[in-house]
Amino acid sequence: MELGDLVAFTQGKPNGGEITAPRIIAPPVVRERLSIPEETWDLPFSELPASVRLLHLAEALDIHRLGDFDGHYPDELMQHGNCGRTTIQDLRTLISRAAAGDFNPTEEDQTNPPLQLLRLLESGLEQLEPDLHSLMMARLGSPTRAPLTLEELGYKRGITREGVRQKVEKACGNIRHYWGPRIPLLFEIIRDRCLSSICPLTPELLTAWIGEPKGLEFPRVTHVRLISLMSDEIPLWSKTFDTRFNESEVNVRLGDAIDELLCRFGPRLTFSDTLERLRQEKAYRRMTAEEFLGRLRRISRMAVDFDDPENPVVRLQRVSANYIALRILEDAEKALPVEEIFARAVARFGADMVRCDARSVANIVGSTPGVHLIDTGLYGLTRHFTLPSAEWRRIRNEYVRLLERENRPVSSYEVVREKRLARIDGVSAHEIASIVRADPRITDLGYLLFALEKWGVEERQLIRELIPKVLEKAGRLLTAQEIGEELRRFRSVSPHTITGIAAKCQGVRDFGYGNFGLEGWGVEKLEPLIEDAKFIERTVSRAEIPLRFGALCNRFGFRPNSKLAQRLWNTCASVDDILKQPDAMATDTVLFHTSARLERAAAAALEFLGRAADPKEIKQALGKLFGTHFGDATLAEIKAALRNNADIDQGDDGKFAPQLKSAE
Repeated sequence: MELGDLVAFTQGKPNGGEITAPRIIAPPVVRERLSIPEETWDLPFSELPASVRLLHLAEALDIHRLGDFDGHYPDELMQHGNCGRTTIQDLRTLISRAAAGDFNPTEEDQTNPPLQLLRLLESGLEQLEPDLHSLMMARLGSPTRAPLTLEELGYKRGITREGVRQKVEKACGNIRHYWGPRIPLLFEIIRDRCLSSICPLTPELLTAWIGEPKGLEFPRVTHVRLISLMSDEIPLWSKTFDTRFNESEVNVRLGDAIDELLCRFGPRLTFSDTLERLRQEKAYRRMTAEEFLGRLRRISRMAVDFDDPENPVVRLQRVSANYIALRILEDAEKALPVEEIFARAVARFGADMVRCDARSVANIVGSTPGVHLIDTGLYGLTRHFTLPSAEWRRIRNEYVRLLERENRPVSSYEVVREKRLARIDGVSAHEIASIVRADPRITDLGYLLFALEKWGVEERQLIRELIPKVLEKAGRLLTAQEIGEELRRFRSVSPHTITGIAAKCQGVRDFGYGNFGLEGWGVEKLEPLIEDAKFIERTVSRAEIPLRFGALCNRFGFRPNSKLAQRLWNTCASVDDILKQPDAMATDTVLFHTSARLERAAAAALEFLGRAADPKEIKQALGKLFGTHFGDATLAEIKAALRNNADIDQGDDGKFAPQLKSAE
């Protein structure tokens, strides 16, 4: 179209001439395919710093590698929902960074993984949007400022603890993926290095690995805190962490086993040495380094030193005096006086371990299971007895016959002094007492005085008649111990025996949890009991979990919406160690004690689900039943707790289920 024609067209032709619109030919549209460098094709798309919309696009197209986008037209991609120009621009940026090698492991990733990991973490932290960056800095703290908890951050920001946790999780995910698969690969290298040397990651260990290089903004303790937020797989240990101890049954047994090793092989053992010796025992033959380090950190009584951060040691911290006494006597060739036991204990375990004086040793040793007072002031084990074990059966049988003949209690003093048994020359009255005390036909009345057990059976008819009178006189609920004190003249009857008799006694009612009263008494007699904080705490701590508040009320015999129920709830609320989920009085509210173990809680969560479940599902159930007390347990801790439960099996698919018991 010429310029003159264009002017004529715009101005219109004179004299009413016809105007013809010029034909404008548009330039051809050039469609450009996405081109992905071939060397970046195998990058896992899920590990790249892609936006949420870009991830949804990849999911819709079933794309798992960056190279799967090669050859696609942008305009075709934009036909999918929520995919616009911004999403395409994000994809182009991702391709550009991949082509530049940002996501490829460098030589330094292999030669100095710890230093390179810290650099990438700091760089990823700086790329966060301002809100997430300030949140992470508050969560990590600084050398002069303690890190804020989720609750504290939520209070400052006006959101819930869960809201803060989700934001922290999002920030950690952004940092983890900012450099593609490089940070996960470096995490794996650090994890393998820690587990192979049986050494948890600590700020001191990082310093030993990398020294004090220039260019890092944060101190090592902040780096370890950041790694702890981003990885559950790397074993960590730091004094600055808020460690949640877990005194579960399996952890208590592990602590006992480690104490045993320390007593046998020295007051200090390296982590690697401890695990190696543990694996020689049947119970810990399959224990992994990861499980060992995770459980060791949860045992409050374990004393650990990191003087050499690459060779941490565990040492004796607290060992019971009974345990020390038993170890000393096991190594002794003969019975020892208390002074000698004390001297040997100090020499072997050190004065810091033996926190008592020589005068207290007699009481401690005397209460130690398996230790016997063999003669005045002399303590030992059964192998220290004068009489050989082949003679013990004869001694017991002769003592029973002696009691039957005399028809009265007979002391071992009298037996030794008057030689009432054969071949007991040189044997002390205390040794005779230790031998006959193990015979179920004989009852120990105290002060080395013994009677026949069957005499107590004859007394029980009289006791059955006296119990209602004792209760009527007291006018309140009594425990078996209290009833026993009223009947203390019957010395051969124990509180355990009284419990059995009272439960079958006519006119006596079992009010629950070891308390007895008369049949005609109503629930008003329970008022002093349900307001007794110690009794309620003991009741909750001994109950199977989860204990519903409604079930507790029913066990006492009143409705969950009654006035007595309100008093019971007030008592529960006054005990700090009784936890409630949720913290509101309701029939389904779960009550449990802070001493409850993870093994019992995990089994309860599995029962709550009512089917086979994997650790993640069980963790969610723990949160629903018990809140953060068990809901914060790691997957590794949940797995260990379930595997140590003989009534729970793990299938080939990794799911746990109650063990199927065959019909007999």
